[in-house]
Amino acid sequence: MVTAFLSVFIIGLIGYLVVRVVYNVTKNDNTIKDKTIRCPYCQSINDEDAVYCKKCGKKLKEEQK
Repeated sequence: MVTAFLSVFIIGLIGYLVVRVVYNVTKNDNTIKDKTIRCPYCQSINDEDAVYCKKCGKKLKEEQK
């Protein structure tokens, strides 16, 4: 009886940990996407505050006056 309870508990705990890891990985992927911009010339991914593309060197966005 105790062995069956421990087995169910351990399986539930492992399931919970897997769900937490998947959630955190998905959450981090969305955060990374929100903080980048794609170069319109070469499609390279750059930081959102970058002025020039790190791959092709072209200007990413026009300066606002």
